[in-house]
Amino acid sequence: MALGRSISYSQAAGSAVAALLAVIAVGLVLRKPLTQVPENTLKFTVACALLAFGTFWSLGGATR
Repeated sequence: MALGRSISYSQAAGSAVAALLAVIAVGLVLRKPLTQVPENTLKFTVACALLAFGTFWSLGGATR
């Protein structure tokens, strides 16, 4: 039960497919503008995001 609510497997699968399609659509829209960004800048931004999320979760950010 995620978030205290139960849903059927078909609803969960439908949500997963919808999320996948949304990510693909955003990727297609942002593909051209992202080619304008220097590769090292993109890598640095992704590394900062991974470090921030990793630090948050490793320090117990999910606890109440």
